[in-house]
Amino acid sequence: MRTACLLSLSLLIACGTSTSKPADSASPSAPDAPPVGDTATEEPDPPDPEAVDADGDGFDDTEDCDDLDPDVHPEAVEVCDGIDNDCDGDTDDYDASVDPSTQTTWYADADGDGWGAEAYSQTTCLQPAGHVEGSAAGFDCDDTDPLVHPTAAETDCADPKDYNCDGSVGYRDADGDGFAACEDCNDLDPEVHPDAVEVCDHIDNDCDTFADDDDHGLDATTRSTFYADEDGDGFGNEDMVVERCFEFEGAVTAEFGFDCDDDDEDINPLADEVCDEVDNDCDGDIDDDDEDRISGTVFYIDHDRDGHGSLDYLTTACAAPEGYTTTSDDCDDLRSDVYPGADERCDGIDNNCDDAIDGLDAVDMPLWYRDNDGDGHGTSDIATASCMPVGGYSASGGDCDDDAPAVFPGAEEVCDGIDNDCNDLIDDGEAAGMTTWYRDEDGDGHGLASSAVEACEAIDGYVEVMGDCDDDRSDTFPGAPELCDAVDNDCDGSLDDGLSLTTHYRDMDSDGFGTDEETITACASPEGFSDTDGDCHDGSAVSYPGASEDCFDTLDNDCDGQADCDDLDSCKATEAACWVCGDGIKDPDEDCDDGGTVSGDGCSEDCTSEVDLSGLHTSWTNDGRQVYVFKSVSSAPLSTYDTFCEDKGLAWYVPTSSSDADKTIRDIYELDSWHTWIITKNNTTTSPQTWGGYPVYVCSGSTSSSGFSGIRQWSSCMCDPDSHGHTRCWDDHIYDWLVCMDA
Repeated sequence: MRTACLLSLSLLIACGTSTSKPADSASPSAPDAPPVGDTATEEPDPPDPEAVDADGDGFDDTEDCDDLDPDVHPEAVEVCDGIDNDCDGDTDDYDASVDPSTQTTWYADADGDGWGAEAYSQTTCLQPAGHVEGSAAGFDCDDTDPLVHPTAAETDCADPKDYNCDGSVGYRDADGDGFAACEDCNDLDPEVHPDAVEVCDHIDNDCDTFADDDDHGLDATTRSTFYADEDGDGFGNEDMVVERCFEFEGAVTAEFGFDCDDDDEDINPLADEVCDEVDNDCDGDIDDDDEDRISGTVFYIDHDRDGHGSLDYLTTACAAPEGYTTTSDDCDDLRSDVYPGADERCDGIDNNCDDAIDGLDAVDMPLWYRDNDGDGHGTSDIATASCMPVGGYSASGGDCDDDAPAVFPGAEEVCDGIDNDCNDLIDDGEAAGMTTWYRDEDGDGHGLASSAVEACEAIDGYVEVMGDCDDDRSDTFPGAPELCDAVDNDCDGSLDDGLSLTTHYRDMDSDGFGTDEETITACASPEGFSDTDGDCHDGSAVSYPGASEDCFDTLDNDCDGQADCDDLDSCKATEAACWVCGDGIKDPDEDCDDGGTVSGDGCSEDCTSEVDLSGLHTSWTNDGRQVYVFKSVSSAPLSTYDTFCEDKGLAWYVPTSSSDADKTIRDIYELDSWHTWIITKNNTTTSPQTWGGYPVYVCSGSTSSSGFSGIRQWSSCMCDPDSHGHTRCWDDHIYDWLVCMDA
């Protein structure tokens, strides 16, 4: 039975625990020793022929309790290792034969301060409860007080108790640093005392209860530089520096360089560069530009740029280099029309790399047609495809009679009642032996030469005689009697020849006036001609001598040499469309016209009086408008400015949006940074507060019945200049501004 004692000093003494373990009994906290077996000598059993000794320790598996460990067998020495070394069924402290040199001496720690009393010990394999190992620093000199032990600090110089068990009270200076143990927080280290400098060493060097970064007196030169490591890959961001004594979570040193992307743990100086368009190893190079890249695709040289490469040369890269591809199956990399999948053609080449030349899969394999009559044309009904000529066949088909050598496509058509050229027409086109026939519309026996047709037989409405000069008149043909009708009746090229003749002028527009560009001489005026010339525009019936001038048709209607706005008598002075700035004539819509379109001479380029910008303080362009700002005279009567903008050829400024209104108020305020008033007219209200109809944030105010209003930046208020009689409001020393814009 095991004996347990409460670990207090009085009970330890009562239990009679000695400083050494009795040789013939188990230690107080060790397991009960097993009973000693019968030691009588017995005859060994005969060896088992099937037994094996797997670990070669001299004991087979019938007697060895672990035949895989040569250090475990019946003759082994039992040691403290949690294993039944000698195969007797007992382990460590439960085995009376355990080697005591492998056991540990444990000392009773009654006050639980981690230090044992030298007078009370046990030697066992396992640590007994309430016991600790011995220490080179010594033993607890008072195991009833947890404040007393070899490393305790003697801090109260008035307390005569020996807290650190060194045989003396706190006045002693054990480390010789000039501070007594009661003042020194570590009287065994001369570098630790109240006047020491705090450095990064995990020690409270200056005895102020704070150490390292927690001590405001720390020597900053002993700190190390760390860099924030937000992605936790062990590499920091060089732009995020932290000075600390020791490495801490979320920060690292720059031992191996800096992280170029501290948001991605897979990107750092020790990462592998791969093909992903990212600088994985932070060396400034990406993908193919980085010699350290470990991944890539194999590309093959493609000399002929047909998308198929060969094994002549290959390279590994992230992206295909110029002239490379991912395939290596080209059978002729010098021809762009040769590659797997290309169309096989009848050209004596293996185009599709299938090891067959001009095979039956050729896409341009021609058809050969059966040619019985040997005329070079076969019948389309019997055909075969082949890259090579086929005996008895011809390359051309379409023979409509393969038993007649003179009949085939392209043969000469003759007047014989047969379709010689196989176009499904008999005696058509230019058949040999054809007669020329002429169309005779008027039935006078003569046809027009321009209506000639060829035919093997007579055609209804056609005759064999040509020469008619007017096939709509039966009294006009070669040899007909000449009549006075302005017609060439006998087709000799002359009108009314042999009769009394006069000159007639071509009148294309039938306005009764012709031109001398085309005339005829006849005994009577034919249709389309006039006896009067002088038309200046024979393509328009509204243009002739004496016609009324139309100012907007671009024509010289009355043929007086001037058209539209250039015809001063008819158009220039009366029609607005004819008024032109810069022609020297002041038209009704012009302020001026000095014969030029140059601004700056009093008359602008658009013939308006130019703007008076005298006294202009500043101007700018806003929303496509020009804004003009003038400074008023604060003592001047308000009536002075009643038509100020209008007098300068401008208009009073009106904003185009609420933001435009607020911006204008701010911009003008910046001109003198004072309580600036903006004088405007006919465009503000106070309920709600608006400028030009757009909301502005202003304080209360009033709007003048005379039309003037004042707005200022300070407090964003409105006022009524009319009630003051001048351009200032409320405070006499303030400058105020008049704002105009283009009219």
